[in-house]
Parts: sequence; structure tokens; C-alpha cells
Amino acid sequence: MREQLIALCKPVLLPGDRPAVPQELQGKRRGCRAKTKRREKRRRHKPAVPAIIMGNVRSLGNKMDKLSVLVKTQREYHKCSVFCFSETWLHSHIPDSSVEVPGYSLVRGDRDCSKSRRKKKGGGLALYVSERWCNPRHVRVKEGATWGGYR
Repeated sequence: MREQLIALCKPVLLPGDRPAVPQELQGKRRGCRAKTKRREKRRRHKPAVPAIIMGNVRSLGNKMDKLSVLVKTQREYHKCSVFCFSETWLHSHIPDSSVEVPGYSLVRGDRDCSKSRRKKKGGGLALYVSERWCNPRHVRVKEGATWGGYR
């Protein structure tokens, strides 16, 4: 009877002994950040939360050289997912090629100067979406949408 009771007792581990862990549990990572690290390794080039830089540029055309240099030289700009610039002062006579940034697709919302009699320049919005972060085919512009306001 005594031997049966001792056999039912859980064995006590000595300092050098390791507990018997089932094989299927040995390979799994435990802890609160285990899944997060694994997800980050799979998505190296695409951050989970996009980095967005916004600014009121007041004429984007004359600032393109500076923006191109910043994207090439500074990490914050190179790793940025979306640039959003307001007051671009762009219009239909300015081609996309003059305001493009390598590695980014451009979505523009030019101000329609024909509706306003007083102001000839001003307004406009430009979005530069990183091609590493989002496929350019997924970026769509709705016709007639108001940029940054209510209809």
C-alpha cells in the first residue's frame, strides 16, 4: 500500500534536473511578445502601423529638390509610408513627372481655378504613397470627392 501511495506522488525535481515537457510544446515561443516578433520578421518591409508625414507646403513645385534629397538621405523620410501635403498649388498644366518622388506613387487633388474668380493659385492636395508599403493599384481616387472637408 505504501509503495502505491509513493508512486502516486509527483516526483520533486532536483536543481540539475529538467521537467519533462511534451515535444509539441518545446518549439513554441512563450511570452507576451512572441507573436509580435514573429509577425515583424514576416513583414520586414511593411510596418504594421504606417508612418505618415503631413505638411502645408505652400507650393510643392519649388520644394521638390529638397523633398527628393530628404527621401534619399534621411531615414525618417525613406521609411515613411505616406506623405500628405496640402496647399500644393498644383494645377492641370503641371505634369506628374515634375513632382514625382522615386519609390512613391502620386495621388493629386488639384484645385479647380475656373470656379474661383478671385484666387488664381492656392489649394490642392498631394499624397505620396510608398510602393513598398502599398501597391499603387490599391490607391483609388473618387471623382467629386472633397479633400479634407465635408460636402
